[in-house]
Amino acid sequence: MKKLIQMIMVMAAIAITIPSFSQENKNADKMKAKIQKLNNQITEAAVKGDTEAGMAFYADDVVYMPNYSKIVRGKEALREREEEGKKAGVKVTAFTLTTEEVNKLGSLIYEIGTYSITLQVPQSPEPVDDYGKYVCIWEKTDAGMLIKVDIWNTDISPWSMMKEMKQEKDGGVEKSPTSSSKSQTESTITKSGKKPVDPNSEQNPDKK
Repeated sequence: MKKLIQMIMVMAAIAITIPSFSQENKNADKMKAKIQKLNNQITEAAVKGDTEAGMAFYADDVVYMPNYSKIVRGKEALREREEEGKKAGVKVTAFTLTTEEVNKLGSLIYEIGTYSITLQVPQSPEPVDDYGKYVCIWEKTDAGMLIKVDIWNTDISPWSMMKEMKQEKDGGVEKSPTSSSKSQTESTITKSGKKPVDPNSEQNPDKK
């Protein structure tokens, strides 16, 4: 009898828990879709070059942590940073933000996502492509959802890029120390105008 009562209690607990999990998943999906919609508006503003429209999604006390750069604190400082980029001739030609995961904690939403962006840079004859990941903390306010913290970094290794550039400079082939030494030996000419002969070679007249 006791086992039967325990089984009934377990089944009742499962019946209560499953709808709760289901509701949480639905809420998470709705929040993810909402954040993605906001991201689409942010990227649209960036491509249009509309700094003010983009700034509307950031809190006044936002903490912005960009790749290979110092922390930017506050919306005004972030606005100045964006305007400096525009004045330098940097233009966004394509931009995508993809929301991968969202988690709620009180009035805050933690977002994990990926990005891809194409820039037009004065120093580069070709468009510059970049892609990576980011973490954003959104806050629910009377003005809507605003970004409190924005952290992002690239997936592209600068060391790999430098290696590729060096290989292109060397004709697309990475030279090894062995091949380099061999090339130097073959191209060496003695004072008599002849190439040096390997002491172990059959062509060496001094070899017995």
